[in-house]
Amino acid sequence: MNETKLYTRTITLRGLVQGVGYRPFVRREAISRGIRGEVRNIGGGVTVRAFGVMEALDSFVECLLSSPPSGTVYLHTELGDPTEVAVDLCPDTFIIAESKTSDLLAIVAPDLAPCEACRREMCDPANRRYRYPFQSCAVCGPRYSIQTALPYDRIGTTMRDFPLCAACEREYNAPEDRRSYAQTIACKDCGPRLAFYPANAAHTSITANTTVPANATVPPIHGDEAAVEAAIAALRSGEIVAVKNNGGFHLACLAENEEAVRTLRTLKGREEKPFALLFADLDAVRAVAKVNETEAELLASPARPIVLLEPKAAGLYPEASGESLQIGAMLPSTPLQLLLAEAGVLVMTSANRSGEPIYTDFDPLAEWLDGKAAILTHDRPIVTPQDDSLLFVEDGKPCFLRRARGYAPLPITIGAAASVPTVAMGGDLKAVFALQKGNEVYLSQHTGDLADLPVCGAWEHLQSHLSNLLNITPEKAVCDLHPGYFSHERAQRSGLPVAYVQHHHAHIASVMAEHNLERVIGFAFDGTGYGEDGTIWGGECLLCEDGNYRRIANLLPLPMPMGDEGAKDALRLSRFHMAGAGIIPTSPEEEQICAAVKLGFCIRTSSMGRLFDAVSAILGLCTENTYEGRAAILLENAATRWDGSVPILPLPLEGGVWRSDLLLQAIHKGKIAGIPTGYLAGAFHLAIAEAVKNAALTNALQYDCTAIALSGGCFANRLLLRLCREGLENAGLTVYRNEKVPVGDGGIALGQAFVATRDRTHPNK
Repeated sequence: MNETKLYTRTITLRGLVQGVGYRPFVRREAISRGIRGEVRNIGGGVTVRAFGVMEALDSFVECLLSSPPSGTVYLHTELGDPTEVAVDLCPDTFIIAESKTSDLLAIVAPDLAPCEACRREMCDPANRRYRYPFQSCAVCGPRYSIQTALPYDRIGTTMRDFPLCAACEREYNAPEDRRSYAQTIACKDCGPRLAFYPANAAHTSITANTTVPANATVPPIHGDEAAVEAAIAALRSGEIVAVKNNGGFHLACLAENEEAVRTLRTLKGREEKPFALLFADLDAVRAVAKVNETEAELLASPARPIVLLEPKAAGLYPEASGESLQIGAMLPSTPLQLLLAEAGVLVMTSANRSGEPIYTDFDPLAEWLDGKAAILTHDRPIVTPQDDSLLFVEDGKPCFLRRARGYAPLPITIGAAASVPTVAMGGDLKAVFALQKGNEVYLSQHTGDLADLPVCGAWEHLQSHLSNLLNITPEKAVCDLHPGYFSHERAQRSGLPVAYVQHHHAHIASVMAEHNLERVIGFAFDGTGYGEDGTIWGGECLLCEDGNYRRIANLLPLPMPMGDEGAKDALRLSRFHMAGAGIIPTSPEEEQICAAVKLGFCIRTSSMGRLFDAVSAILGLCTENTYEGRAAILLENAATRWDGSVPILPLPLEGGVWRSDLLLQAIHKGKIAGIPTGYLAGAFHLAIAEAVKNAALTNALQYDCTAIALSGGCFANRLLLRLCREGLENAGLTVYRNEKVPVGDGGIALGQAFVATRDRTHPNK
């Protein structure tokens, strides 16, 4: 620095600036401009103190703001004014200083898939990390799944157990190296270790100093290269292999090996539900599926979600795809998956018992498998279990079905700030909670259904862990109205002031939160939600303004069986609905159900999800929901396959009530007359879409509101979503839906948080 006038400037940047290679980027850009000073992690961001001539400082700040590393998300920037400083007060160089804690809101980076540079190194025989299964650098690798504390430093991750070798240490400390200050780097000499346990091997922990018992048929295989090759060989020979990935174990087998897939279904207890498929690269996906630009971007993004795609030909991977008309495709999210994909297209599904969280530890997994599958494991602990994220694309925009690995726990910024730190409990199905501080809402990953005790424990542990990690201590809780929900009961046990948000109001509010809306007409269609009147809602049209709502239309409440039977036994449900619709019984069982309905031995629901189930059963498509949404999926499939025109069946709105009884009568009459199933399934979907459009137009005029919000699990139906959107847009209305959180119950925590900021929730009970 030869200039006489030197300046210093302090810059504070809050957001996703840890775990994305931000500090090395700042140091490189500073040194290239002759700037001295320091950058350091603080609890919720970074601070930069820069010394240099004014021109260099201006260029430096512009670079930080306009060209940060991929994955950076700025929530707030504070640019201190330049202050003239004496030459002898300037530091000698630019350094990465020791991290400090702070009160700034934190963002935890999600796990990031291997970047292109790391992928190239893995394929280069001359590189010392050739085929290394734990490859990472400053911009990619595991983050949230292994993080124990903030700021984001190696000591705050499970990589603290793996001291760097001399070669990795040099890379870590070299400013020009892409692994400079990369907290998860390692190599074959100092990183985690793989071990492969054949299906009949002794299942002893990889971390233990073990000897193979005398009765073990085959010893385990230790060493990264040997373990990977053994796993690939096992997959190619038709075996199932449990693979420890960043967020938990997956079960894998060759997708084309139908016998292996059937064995996997038996092991999982998953007879019809489709499996996700792991492809080596985007070209391999394009070979079998239609992939548009948005879908390609999502598949190849650092988040690496599962994306539902239309296959190029029917019947591809029939055992793996099950009853789905789509292929659930994903690309490798870890270096280990990249290596295993050499075996071919793989089924990749979470390793867990039905109703339980994904396994993260070797011993309980091995006990469950009981020799029925090989295990490829490693010795790096998993802190936070995560399932794969799942979505599809409609009208060029993502529609989440599950938000987890790659996205959680990134926050969503909403328009109104919480008065105090708040925990939104979400719902019991597809459980996701949220922590809010200020304008930022941090959503947890999908954890499962809270009807299952193991999931409840995992959900509570995750809530405690994320609260500690983000340094958010809730002072208020908000939850669903349903008094039987575990999340409702947990809020009441929290000792915090509790507010309550009606389920379908939360659905629509989640759309309002995403799009910063203050007033909408919302259509909330799902399977079950506790209504204000104590009945089961689910086919609702709501006028939502600020934090208030008004029910302005709903499906005719029809009878359904009591208990879980109503959601699982679609055939019995259909008979209850038919009785309520006045359809004449034709069998002794139907007569008994009619009598029970007349005597009041039933409950009533306005649920759109149950209406889909009933129609699916009436048409003979599905009589039992062996997995959630099966009846509705098969109904959608039948409508999608039908390539002819369909009529608009009756679903009039009378006095704020959609006459679903008339629609059921028309469907039943058509079935008896022998009209093709696909024709009736398509007509049913079109009837719903027309009813939505007509109700929206009527209420838009009455309430002077043209913003329409669509939310709820029924809109996971791609055909219904498209028909509703197109009908509404063609009518001149503006349509909004969930794009950042799941359209189903995995998104209602965001809606609860939004309503809570308006202080319009129900008071304590």
